[in-house]
Amino acid sequence: MYYYSRSRRSVAKAAMWYRKAADQGKDVHLDADETFRFGEMFYNGDEVPQDYASAFRWYLEAAGLGNAAAPGRIGAMYDRGLGVRQDTGKALEWYRKAAELGNDEATYRLGEMYHYGHGVAQDYAAAAEWYRKAAFNGHVLAQCRLADLYYSGRGVRQDYAKAQELYRKAATQGNADALCALAELCYYDRKYAWAARYYHEAAEKGNSAAQYRLGFMYDEGLCEKFLNEHEYLKWYGALKWYQKAAEQENAAAQYRLGRMYDAGEGVKQDSGEALAWYTKAAENENAAAQYRLGCMYYKGQWLEPDFRKAVMWCGKAAEQGNVQAKYRLGVMYYRGMRGAPGEEGGHGDRRKAMKWFHEAAADGDADAQKMLGDIYSAGEDGDPDYEKAAGWYREAIANGNADAGECLKELVRDGKIRN
Repeated sequence: MYYYSRSRRSVAKAAMWYRKAADQGKDVHLDADETFRFGEMFYNGDEVPQDYASAFRWYLEAAGLGNAAAPGRIGAMYDRGLGVRQDTGKALEWYRKAAELGNDEATYRLGEMYHYGHGVAQDYAAAAEWYRKAAFNGHVLAQCRLADLYYSGRGVRQDYAKAQELYRKAATQGNADALCALAELCYYDRKYAWAARYYHEAAEKGNSAAQYRLGFMYDEGLCEKFLNEHEYLKWYGALKWYQKAAEQENAAAQYRLGRMYDAGEGVKQDSGEALAWYTKAAENENAAAQYRLGCMYYKGQWLEPDFRKAVMWCGKAAEQGNVQAKYRLGVMYYRGMRGAPGEEGGHGDRRKAMKWFHEAAADGDADAQKMLGDIYSAGEDGDPDYEKAAGWYREAIANGNADAGECLKELVRDGKIRN
């Protein structure tokens, strides 16, 4: 018989022979582990063509024979729709069976389903319970996710110390996400040396978030051991780690690289490189890069002026809550753009301008508040409203706009409002 010759190729032939025999109703005698092994071969394409449907059938047989690992595989296949129609309800059922048999991966997957409301009502407390069981047995991802819940206080009482303890356990197993999380805790506790150490470990493992954060620490002068006598290493470190993160499509790192090339900080000033990195970051939904691109199209900096693209990019940034972009959209619509075609070009659009000025002002932007004061004072959209103007000037003053103070004094001096 093929199976007992023990060569991998012979085992593969045996798997196909046994499958054909079983499908024909012949009596086939395999134990649970042998049956599971055949499932693994078809699942992984190991010496046989990868065939999820065949793998699923072998796993079902193995589960019926009592193999402890098979229910977890079946749950995962239902979860992902591999070899069988996706069914999160059945995935949950099989994960539970596997968890009851002590399968830590399935236990973790149950936690994930409750954590993210995948196929079941979202329940952070239930997620924490399942994560805790897997984490106790050393499941590294369960330790990380349980730490996340303790850090955020979701489903458990918020406990930073417990979160840190769990991140440390996962980090000792080399988990890059845990190392990065530990670094974050140290960073916000102003323990920069420890933060840099953990970021570096995670960055060396290819974690793009850690690479970006380490680059940021160099950029902001927080890696102190390199700064006293070797200032150039600050820029070298920032550039090195930003580039590594940017290559993994980290949008924040792409934006920071754009800034470095834009300003010539640590690199030779290069408008082409700056524009390329800003564009990549903007396309990856970085609001700061979107705002910068919008301004560049509006001002014609390194690009042909284009009002519609300026509005588009600033609009994308504004939709993400970027206050500067909201104010800049107001300015664009208020002033228009010389030579730009159409209604949204050279003639501007006061209604849209007021909308964006109000949104920016409501978010505390002092320039937008001062601009609204100017518009109401001048009565540009009707009769002057000096009380409204004064109200916006006061808001702007409170947020640090000195020019608004002079405007308010002028209203008082001219007798338009009472002091």
